[in-house]
Amino acid sequence: MTTSNEHERIKKWLGGFMDIYFDEAGTEIMPRGLATMRLALKAAGAEPDESWCIGQEKKFPDLVLEIALTSGGVRKLDVYRRFKVPEVWLWRRNKLEIYALGAAGAYEPVPQSRLLPGLDISLLQRCVGIHSWRKARQAFRAGLSSK
Repeated sequence: MTTSNEHERIKKWLGGFMDIYFDEAGTEIMPRGLATMRLALKAAGAEPDESWCIGQEKKFPDLVLEIALTSGGVRKLDVYRRFKVPEVWLWRRNKLEIYALGAAGAYEPVPQSRLLPGLDISLLQRCVGIHSWRKARQAFRAGLSSK
């Protein structure tokens, strides 16, 4: 499946903002990008738009980002549940939806990242709306430093 220019822009903007955030917060990460995740026994596979292991490298990422401009976002939660990914972020309808894996093993929508409680989600959303790469990054950095 091919992706649109807007899909790639949003993916790059959010990935870049996360790079800035992790660096500013002093958080060690292992970026995984869209590395294919596979579970042989369950015949499951996934290729997130972006993903990160937080703290150290792990078999599967802690945080996955999916850009769903047309369809498919929520259905992917079932796939990531098989990998026990703690948090899945979906960009849909011009906003970030955050889903956290609950104790019962199902994803539940949450208003704020449980993995990154200090991250201002509304700042991320506002900065994605800026269609200048440089200005978007400047606005994101300025928003981080005002906290």
